Amino acid sequence: EKVPDAERRVVLVEGLGFGHANVAVAVPQAWIDVHSMADLDDIAIAFRLKHERKMRVATKYVNLTRDFFSRHGVTDYRIVESSGATEAAPAAGTAELIVDITTTGATLAANALKVIDDGVILRSQANLVAARAASWGTAERAIARGVLDRIAAQARARAFREVRTRFARSDGAIITEAKQRFGVETPFGGATSSGMLTLHCPPKHVHELATLLRERGAETVVVADLGYVFSSADSLYAKLEAGLARPR
Repeated sequence: EKVPDAERRVVLVEGLGFGHANVAVAVPQAWIDVHSMADLDDIAIAFRLKHERKMRVATKYVNLTRDFFSRHGVTDYRIVESSGATEAAPAAGTAELIVDITTTGATLAANALKVIDDGVILRSQANLVAARAASWGTAERAIARGVLDRIAAQARARAFREVRTRFARSDGAIITEAKQRFGVETPFGGATSSGMLTLHCPPKHVHELATLLRERGAETVVVADLGYVFSSADSLYAKLEAGLARPR
């Protein structure tokens, strides 16, 4: 919001899956007829005609707010820049509505505010960010590659459970069906000569897969969590290198 040309200064390497927050438009709960930006536009016009002034929007995110309101055709408002607790502005009488960050919505509710249905401006989460202006020598790149390799390996591990079993006779049709029905992967190919089979399965389908394998002749199916799943594909580091290579 306050960093000009941020995309030219940093590389967004990967979302980290936590720290989720939305920048959203929130209005008083007492505005029972306001459910959308179109409703807000109607209210803005009526407010100006009644009070002979534009409704006030308190926010720290001036550029995001102006752009979002413009895209929705809302023009009868003025921005009140907030430096403190933005959610308190309507109750304090310094604004009619707000644009602010919200996570659970509890703070908004405590201040008798609600997010309108199409009022989410931006959805965000914690990100791994690389500064393009930093010194990216051989040593720095090697460290980054190691860190990104471990992050990617942990992300793959969280996406799967390892399922192992043994068949008296290997049957490729079972693997094909498991891939089609449950999205499994075969990290080491098909069954070994001794019939041992290792599959990586999305957690939500583990029981269904275990049922299928036993129905097709497996006596024992072992399921284990994965710590890391390293791959020859180096997509995160490739993303970093591509970002650093862009003209600044």
